[in-house]
Amino acid sequence: MDPIYFTTPTTNFGPAEWVFFLASFAVLCGGIFFGLLRTDQNALRLRALRQLGYAMLAVGAIGILIGLIRLVGVAIAPFWFTISTVLLLLVGAYGAYLALVQLPQQIAAAQAQNRARGAGRSQPVQRMAPQAQTGDTVTSAAPSGRRASRRDRKRRSK
Repeated sequence: MDPIYFTTPTTNFGPAEWVFFLASFAVLCGGIFFGLLRTDQNALRLRALRQLGYAMLAVGAIGILIGLIRLVGVAIAPFWFTISTVLLLLVGAYGAYLALVQLPQQIAAAQAQNRARGAGRSQPVQRMAPQAQTGDTVTSAAPSGRRASRRDRKRRSK
């Protein structure tokens, strides 16, 4: 390909430019969703999606700006479209890396840390008192103090 093509400003807006413009718009919308609107119960996943969303928002906005400049008829060199397309591809690769490599490792490390932290602080399990059998009747042991106080509070609140 001729290197002069990348530096010669043109004003035509063909099918390739429309595909670029629509892809930038889709990335911008995805960035708004992931960066600003998406909520998640997992804090690590939420942070990762916010980072990805902000990157998508920035790159999509740059692509939209470049597309709008060309759409209104201002002569702009095609290398700006090339640079923006490379940025779009890099954000896509970052999203794939984040989803397939980095986020699962972070979640596994956090779960392992929670398990290790929880193992050291385990509380002794309170077991129910065994039932005492006297002849033919079965009687249960007296309820614990905590249980009795909860029952008393419930009765007082009614």
